[in-house]
Amino acid sequence: MKKTCNCGFSKIIILIIILLVLLISVLSHSLIKKTPVEKKPAPVFIEEAQPEASSTPFPLSGVYTINFPKTTIKVGEKFEAVVGFTVDNRRIFGSDVVLLFDQLFLEANKNLTLGSYFTNYQRKEVDNEKGIIRVTAFGGSGTETPNKVDLINVSFKAKKTGDTNIRFDFEKRKTSMTTLVEEGTSRNILSEANGVKVTIEP
Repeated sequence: MKKTCNCGFSKIIILIIILLVLLISVLSHSLIKKTPVEKKPAPVFIEEAQPEASSTPFPLSGVYTINFPKTTIKVGEKFEAVVGFTVDNRRIFGSDVVLLFDQLFLEANKNLTLGSYFTNYQRKEVDNEKGIIRVTAFGGSGTETPNKVDLINVSFKAKKTGDTNIRFDFEKRKTSMTTLVEEGTSRNILSEANGVKVTIEP
């Protein structure tokens, strides 16, 4: 009895399977191309709002003034200006004072008279060429500050007629200018530094 060979039929089946696999592969590839890729939005970085700096982070109560008996003087006349401060219920450790004056109108005596509230005067500079007086004092008594503290007395001489000013180099909370330093906190509590106008007559 002869055996029937199904080789041709098997080859056809294998060929059909291969074709189906190829067809499925092509269709899958086509679908992948047509499927839109979802685009993720670019990340947005939002800067966190910073709290506004308080304009008064601590109370300022110190006031510097310049006082002398009269504001009208004669050419060649000498007068003494008293530079001092007041402060409310604070203990003061130290102070820097920067006084500015017009050297064309005034000349300052280099021998300053020092007040007694501070125990150490580290700097006492009088520059008549630039019209600047710089004083640094520290070592407050540790007790509450009196109603009025005289830091220095400056003797000026009038040189020419006209109006001129003696003023402080000052800006609130700036530590490179005129300051009033609170004991224990080292904060500059100076709120005002008031200069004066001088009228020089012939």
